[in-house]
Amino acid sequence: MEKFLKDWRQDATNKHQHESAIFIADKLLALTNDPQDAFWLAQLHFADGNYSRAQTVLSTHNLLKHSPSCRYLAAHCCVKLSKFEDALEILSDKISNTFLENANKARRKQQQQTSSNARNGVHHTKGSGRADELQDNEEREKELTSNTKYAAAMCYLRGICFAKQNAFDRAKECYMDAVRMDVQCFEAFDQLTKNSLLSPDEEWAFLETLDFDSIVANGTDTSQEAAQFTKMLYTTRLSKYKSPAEFSNAVESLSQHYNLESNPDILLSKAELFFTQCRFKQALAITAAVLETDAYNFSFLPIHLACLHELHRSNDLFLLAHRLADLHPDEPATWLA
Repeated sequence: MEKFLKDWRQDATNKHQHESAIFIADKLLALTNDPQDAFWLAQLHFADGNYSRAQTVLSTHNLLKHSPSCRYLAAHCCVKLSKFEDALEILSDKISNTFLENANKARRKQQQQTSSNARNGVHHTKGSGRADELQDNEEREKELTSNTKYAAAMCYLRGICFAKQNAFDRAKECYMDAVRMDVQCFEAFDQLTKNSLLSPDEEWAFLETLDFDSIVANGTDTSQEAAQFTKMLYTTRLSKYKSPAEFSNAVESLSQHYNLESNPDILLSKAELFFTQCRFKQALAITAAVLETDAYNFSFLPIHLACLHELHRSNDLFLLAHRLADLHPDEPATWLA
């Protein structure tokens, strides 16, 4: 019965039928009383916008003390409800650092045990014993990696809370800590760059301090490639007022080797470079081509609007501003137009 209900829950989730998924998840939790099923139910309430109910599920089953993923979800609910002080209390430095320290201690202990076994010549004579040890190590490593990622995500949420309270210096430090913990915490990195919380020099210096080699993929060669790929992607997000040659190299490599020459994010980076070089026509050509096929890709609108203004295209600017006001009155780009 458990497998039947889990499959039903997953099928409803895949179809975004949240009410069905919540209905089944609630019955499954009553049947198993499993913390993992409670977490599933809380996630479904969160996905359906029922943030208070998600918090209730997490607190009722006392999941916050032992699970960083549950603590993160509870804090995220507070952020969605604009309860930033409550979120910061859940995400206190001491608690998130405890999760991270425990993960690091466990990883060091595992590495020391492996090294000790190698020095002392400890070998398993039976293949099954060796296989069991490898499987246990892999499972522990996955759990440690997950805890580290959630610790980084909690740092990111703290940054969001501080930014909402206009404490931008504290928000910046939280975002930087998040990316240092987990270089794949892109949202924290994106907050730093798109909000210009660092100067151009600071952005490029910060990029060089990041541990891209910590990225793990299937196989050593794949991990190295993934690290290089991620660094090039991050390079395209940095300020275009510094190191244009490095930016161009990253874009060229991503375009040639990974077929990203027509990717909107890469095209936006090119348009931003042209704009900083006062090459407004080239920048406008890129933004106009993208917006022709994806008219409401709002990330392109600030550069597009600025180019129309610089080129004195007042009629086009007037028409676009009114169309945005009619269709998307709450978007920041509408008011910029």
